[in-house]
Amino acid sequence: MGWPTPLQARGPDRRARAGSSSSTGTPPQRFLLTEPAIEVDTWEPDVFTICEDELLSAVVRCQRRYGLARPGGWRTRLESVSEMRADAATFRVWTSRRAFANEECLFSRTWTFGIPRNGG
Repeated sequence: MGWPTPLQARGPDRRARAGSSSSTGTPPQRFLLTEPAIEVDTWEPDVFTICEDELLSAVVRCQRRYGLARPGGWRTRLESVSEMRADAATFRVWTSRRAFANEECLFSRTWTFGIPRNGG
């Protein structure tokens, strides 16, 4: 069980303004390593969201996808989604990892934990 998805990013600007989102990361990439004939797929978006006048509404969400495949043969993929937010007492972290072989999910695990804040 995860938290709700934050608002979608409004652009690649790294500076988040109150009431807005910003996104960083590399655009999806797919290329072929010709010598061993291996297809490589990467996707790495990061989204930061904060609501105006609500500092504790800040959320950062990082997604990662890495895939390797041999054209016409095997295919593997790792997916990761992590999100951090906070309340006045605790930083809250949610993260999920999944591993696939030929579109079959072989591993899936989700972790949720809190880290106490040491400030006022």
